Parts: sequence; C-alpha cells; structure tokens
Amino acid sequence: MISSSPRNFYDVLQVDPAATPDQLKAAYKRMVMIWHPDRNRHNPSGAAERLQLINEAYGTLRDAELRALHDETLRNASLTARNDNRNATSGLMTQFLAWLSGEKSS
Repeated sequence: MISSSPRNFYDVLQVDPAATPDQLKAAYKRMVMIWHPDRNRHNPSGAAERLQLINEAYGTLRDAELRALHDETLRNASLTARNDNRNATSGLMTQFLAWLSGEKSS
C-alpha cells in the first residue's frame, strides 16, 4: 500500500520536532555514519537510498523556511487524517445503526 501522507523528516533523523540546529547536525552525522553505503556492503543500494533520504531530511530541516513549510505540511496531513477517520467512523456507525433498526443500507 502506498502512503499518501508526507514523509516525516524528524523521524528520518530520529530527532524531536523541537530539535535545535546543533541537535539536527549531530543526528545527521550519526545517521550518515550508520547508513553510508561503504558501511552497508550487504545492501549498498538500500543504504544509498536511505542516505539520499537522510540528506533530503537534513537539507529541509536545517533551513528555517523549509522547516516551517515541512511542519505545516505535517500538521495539515494530521488534520486531514483525523477528519478522514471521523468520517469513516461516522459512516460505519450510520450503517451499523441502520442494520440494528432493520433498515437496508445501500
């Protein structure tokens, strides 16, 4: 299943959303050491893909404007997901109540 939600770069770097620039840099360096293809000879292509994602995450989060846009995108995705869940739950509840009362659902 393909996820339509945006990638959470804080998760990629394994940092808190309130991380300082120094914390971001330290996390970036740590993740590069872990995922560098030379250190992952058993899966160099997977490590290269992961390293590319780590670079993208750090590039976004270290820039204040891009970070603010990323945070806003995550907030909007979270609100959309909550609304989708409420709508789905409401629809299921309506069908269940109709079934209980003996009505046919379409």
